[in-house]
Amino acid sequence: LLDAFVRIASSALGGSAALATHAAAVAALSLAAVADLALSIGAGGARVSLPLILFVLSEPQYVINITAPWRPVLAVSAVMVSAAVFIFWRLVSWCMPSPRRRVPFLMKLLLAGVCILRLYVRGHAADGVGADLISQLGIDFVAMLRGGILPEEARELLASHAVVPSAVGEAASQTYPPLLLFHWEAGSAELLSQATAAAGNRSATPYLQSLAVRDDVLMTKASVGVPVTLKSAWEALCGTPAALTSDFREHGSSLRRECLPRVLSRCCGYWSILAKTDKELPELPRRVFGFDEVIVANTNEELLLRIKVRLGELGALQGERPVLVYFYAVDAHTPYTRDRVDDEELGVHVDPFEDVFLALNRRADGLAEQLAAFWPPPRTSSDQAWSPENGFAVYFGDHGEVVRRSDFPGSGDPPPHGHLVLPQVAQVLLAVESRAFRPRAWLGASAPPAIRRPADIFSTVADLVGLRATGALHLGDSLLRETRRDRIATFSFYRPLELVSVQQIFEGGGTEFLEFSRGSGGWWTVLRHDLDSTGDGAGARRVAPGSRHESLLMQAIAEREHINGLLTHSNVHAAWLIARLKVVARSAVRLARNAARAILDAALP
Repeated sequence: LLDAFVRIASSALGGSAALATHAAAVAALSLAAVADLALSIGAGGARVSLPLILFVLSEPQYVINITAPWRPVLAVSAVMVSAAVFIFWRLVSWCMPSPRRRVPFLMKLLLAGVCILRLYVRGHAADGVGADLISQLGIDFVAMLRGGILPEEARELLASHAVVPSAVGEAASQTYPPLLLFHWEAGSAELLSQATAAAGNRSATPYLQSLAVRDDVLMTKASVGVPVTLKSAWEALCGTPAALTSDFREHGSSLRRECLPRVLSRCCGYWSILAKTDKELPELPRRVFGFDEVIVANTNEELLLRIKVRLGELGALQGERPVLVYFYAVDAHTPYTRDRVDDEELGVHVDPFEDVFLALNRRADGLAEQLAAFWPPPRTSSDQAWSPENGFAVYFGDHGEVVRRSDFPGSGDPPPHGHLVLPQVAQVLLAVESRAFRPRAWLGASAPPAIRRPADIFSTVADLVGLRATGALHLGDSLLRETRRDRIATFSFYRPLELVSVQQIFEGGGTEFLEFSRGSGGWWTVLRHDLDSTGDGAGARRVAPGSRHESLLMQAIAEREHINGLLTHSNVHAAWLIARLKVVARSAVRLARNAARAILDAALP
């Protein structure tokens, strides 16, 4: 493939340019191979994919920042790879001079077509996973090209994906309330025990504790599809599942046109603000999710002040304009080391590691309390009834963490959340402060046990402003209404093809949490966690796989293949690739025409 490409480049650009292109391609592939090996070793089996490369190219500053600690190692590796390529090239040139006869160009193109077809067949049979880096890139390339010639079923499914006014919203004059989505980094469901602690007992989350006793607040557990920050944010803001892969191909999907900031701006004139102290990926919230504004500050105090000033400038504090504030509280992010907290912040738990974890979550809880003092606009007095002008707030976690060594069944320290699918990682905090918008009978408390997920946040906000999500890709159910969801699958971010768990609710209210792992011998059930109606477990035990277990696993795998295929086919980069191929094809036709004219001019009198 590379040789065919260089042959075309030599005709179009000349020999020197073709040689430089060849060298650049070899260097790029070598760099990708090193990254692929590093991911495979350091991330437990993750692979470099074409969507991941496109993500890196679109966010180079993020990659530069995240690799800062390893810059010396990367520099040495780059020098060694460059030296090895140069020495190998010189040896080959010295030992094997270029032959006069070469394989015909048409034969190369034929072989390239055969290779692409074989990559497609093998990749489809192996869930889109190539045996090596080149195979993986080829499989992704072919899959993205297929996005330009979608099957009829997929085309109809993507066309039906929309957010439209509901019948109720069209008939009634709609109030657009102030909105707050508080993204709690590492907001594990473990925090519920702190929030529901008896009054008078010390809690690591006193603000959540004060919310838990209010009758307009639903506080429960939710489960995520992939326990990673950007994946949970995508589901909450776009209402659809994220790609169940170790890359971020959903960020390039055309489905992002129906993400919450764009929908609210289009229908209701909302201004959307994302606020954070994390300086990574500064442009991603605007480009992917459609936020109108991103506020980044060095400290939490500065961030809160800038948010309040900006809301005042927009007239949002006086109710002049509806605003959505998405606050990303990053304080509880790993690592949970003693040097990150002060002595006075400790003392909630006897275990030192868990004590640090809770101390950092106490900071996030304090941020939520300070933000709630002015947004959404509070009541002037506690005796006053809630009104739509007082808004609606949701506090949700993106993934959990294993903070107790006893919760990890393996040997050694537990790995980061992206490697796991345990209940402690897959289940997160979800607190809904409905204020004036709760139904007469709070369905969240009275309905039968059901599983909530981040997509429910999207559906709830759409419900509040009189919108209706259409299409099978919208998975959410409004938090103000009853849901019948009794099953959800969670995939590991770094090992989505090898590690998956399925959570299922029984009629009696108990929950079964099955963890599946795949090795050389195929899939098997590793652990079973029996959770009670509150979601707390009574320990894990190993079980042998049965037909019911296999059925649950096959359903989860089918869902993964379906959503990954749609997100790959709808990737906007596929259109870019097709456009580039059309340009190359036109150039090839023009070159062929010029060559034929030159030959005819020389041969004919």
